Amino acid sequence: MLMQSKELISIINSYWNHTDLPDFQNWEELFYCAKKHSVSSIFYEAVKSSKNVPEAVKQAAEKHRLAQISQQIAQSYYAEEICRWLKENQIRYMPLKGYILRSLYPLEELRSSCDVDIFYDVAHKNKVDEKMKRLGFSCKKDGEWQNGNVTVEMHAALVAENDVDSDYYQDVWNRLTTNDGIRFEFSKEDFYVYMIKHAKTHFLWGGFGVRTILDLYVYHTAYPSLDKEYLRREFTKLGVVQFETCLKELAFSWFGGKEATVELTELEKYIFQSGTYGIAQNRVAIVGGGKDQNLKTIRRRYLFKTLFPSYRIMCGKYPFLKKFPLLLPFMWGYKWFEVLFTRRQRIKSIKQTMQSVDEKQIQTTQKALEITGLQN
Repeated sequence: MLMQSKELISIINSYWNHTDLPDFQNWEELFYCAKKHSVSSIFYEAVKSSKNVPEAVKQAAEKHRLAQISQQIAQSYYAEEICRWLKENQIRYMPLKGYILRSLYPLEELRSSCDVDIFYDVAHKNKVDEKMKRLGFSCKKDGEWQNGNVTVEMHAALVAENDVDSDYYQDVWNRLTTNDGIRFEFSKEDFYVYMIKHAKTHFLWGGFGVRTILDLYVYHTAYPSLDKEYLRREFTKLGVVQFETCLKELAFSWFGGKEATVELTELEKYIFQSGTYGIAQNRVAIVGGGKDQNLKTIRRRYLFKTLFPSYRIMCGKYPFLKKFPLLLPFMWGYKWFEVLFTRRQRIKSIKQTMQSVDEKQIQTTQKALEITGLQN
């Protein structure tokens, strides 16, 4: 997968920089790799006119792209409908992530998203929930709504309450800009800070893929004059100065033709093995990991932390624990009971994940954490 991912970077560059497409032999594997990293639409644009790419691969890529375009059209329809309704009802809101980023790509359909993310004033939750139901959505879990192939996440907060950086986004409405008091947006710098914060969250929960790095490159290309001093202050607050530096270096190394000033090979490996939304094996290495620990110890620590989540994590699941912290042991027991009798598949999944992680993945993950300054 490492070699295929590097070849995928070359294919993206051929489209982005209008250069000749490299001549590879494993086009079917490269298309699979493009799908894994959610850049299959760019892959199709790069290969569609090439005589060296098998017609079957081009047809498969075109079919996949058309399916993504169909989904994006549906996403845009519902996003616009929801935003229009929020404005009519004087409910503060802000579109997030991919919905904003796609406008910076040469073609919007080149930047696919699995869902639509909208931050809104949670004081109107009941009213918003009713509207989502009237639009034909069903609630999968709190804030996450599904209608056919469209998922909409209505965010009551920019980060989870139990997130280590939750304090940073307290009273966030006062930091946003707006022209009408209803639709809000980040400053260019704060949007980038949120991108890095979101990337950090994914990085620590199992990783992210090539698309995240491409997003950073596209953003810097669109806004080359971001306030560096402001960004450094904010990244210092979040503890991600080294992390952001590595990701930016990698972005311009892959897509900007610049030579990285730090060694990023292990970070590349981690990203290549992760795919768009990360893999559970990486999470085992992160949760159970630490310097110079063997696989058996890491598996044991992961199991222990899965069975006994931290107080902060448990408060996110059971908010009343903030008022009654002494109930934490009882809620651990309740959580075990719930999993044992209602979510047996979860037990099987944890066991399979622990057994499937290997020494190579552990080593790559730990080195990536060390390089980026995120190691515990």
